[in-house]
Parts: sequence; C-alpha cells; structure tokens
Amino acid sequence: MAKPEHVDGDNKKIVFLNDVKLHILKVAFDKNYKWAFYYNGQKTHAKIADRKFIKNVEKGEKFSKGDVLIADLEIQKIFNESLNTYIDHSHIILRVKSHIPSPQEKDLFE
Repeated sequence: MAKPEHVDGDNKKIVFLNDVKLHILKVAFDKNYKWAFYYNGQKTHAKIADRKFIKNVEKGEKFSKGDVLIADLEIQKIFNESLNTYIDHSHIILRVKSHIPSPQEKDLFE
C-alpha cells in the first residue's frame, strides 16, 4: 500500500510503499553497494537503510536464490520533460519486515 507522495520544486517525487515483496537477486555485503532485486517483475537495485537488518547480515544471516524480503520501500522519481512522466531514479529499503527463505529441496538420498 502506498503512502502519500512528496513532490519538491526540483521536479522530484518520493513514493513510499509498505510491505513490498522483493525477490533477492544479488546480496551486497559492503554498505557502499546496492542489493539487486526483482520487484513487480522488474529488476532493480536498492541500498538498505535498515541498520537492524544490516547487523543481522553482518552476524551471518544466510541467503539463497529465491529468498524474499518483505519491506518498506522508498522510490525517488525525477520528472522527464520529454516523456512527460516521472521516472524511477533510486530505491531505498527503509525497513525489512521479514526475510522469507526459499523452499529447499531435500536430497533424495538423505
């Protein structure tokens, strides 16, 4: 569910989304790099601003292909005059609410 948008005088708009489903594509362990996700079928990159979540990652939280994060997301958009529309400029994960591990297949010989 989206919260109200904020528009400033520089043709920028910020959209806040709650409880979005982000499918992890690539994890970034360095705070200066962005994680890669699929959101609504589109590949995107985002920094994670949730310090509690980052501390859990630094303590060794495990991730694997197909994991999902449920999170609050901020999307910063910039108005493109030639297209007459706002275009996504950056994504920031404000809070990670849950980490859902992908279902793991069991080895037939275990």
